[in-house]
Amino acid sequence: MLKKISIAASVTLLSGCVIAQSPPSKTYFGKQEVINTPAINVQNTAEIGQNIISKVNLRTIPAIMLSNNVSETVNSPGTTTVYGGILPLYTSNSLGKFYQNSSYSSSATYTMLGSTIPSGERAGIFVPDDKAKAAVIYHFANEYNYGNIPVSIKDTVIEEWASNSFKKELVYSGVSQNTITILYREFIDNMARPAFSQELKYDLSQGKEIGYKGARLEVMKATNTELTYKVIKSLD
Repeated sequence: MLKKISIAASVTLLSGCVIAQSPPSKTYFGKQEVINTPAINVQNTAEIGQNIISKVNLRTIPAIMLSNNVSETVNSPGTTTVYGGILPLYTSNSLGKFYQNSSYSSSATYTMLGSTIPSGERAGIFVPDDKAKAAVIYHFANEYNYGNIPVSIKDTVIEEWASNSFKKELVYSGVSQNTITILYREFIDNMARPAFSQELKYDLSQGKEIGYKGARLEVMKATNTELTYKVIKSLD
């Protein structure tokens, strides 16, 4: 199952995108990696119920967020419509990256003379490596055809759970007098396992540094709404 975890940054869009008709060089399959968040020795703030530190082993796939449906005459005389949502990286060539869902029919349609063309053709969003050029719609039947209207997108990442995937996290649960409560949780195959959940309590009068399973955090401020802290060491 795929799901979005985080939006990274907006892509700068400029008009005048001119792209050669070159075929893709590869199909992108993502990569498996361990990700520790947040960064070490950086001040962070989390509200009650939010993750304050995590360690994740997942297959990650670069993707873009398309905020709304976009339509353009790309493969004349028809109209290509790409649906808004999250589009994973599909393939790339020497000029840029192609984003689309693996199923053509779930990410775009091609309409000609009022009729929708059956799936089998492909369409999505092309993002040039040249940042001076805009992201545009593309449509592929026998060759790639590109639109001219700039498309507004944001970078994001998709997580894909595999047999060896896991997620460990500490969640802020609140403060009473000078004692804060932290919830530790483990997820296996995207399922929270009760045997791997534990409530932890820390008396801050004993010190501002707290730890669990290798993680070390410096508590800077704890209230009934949020926790301000720094991560000194990530989870084992």
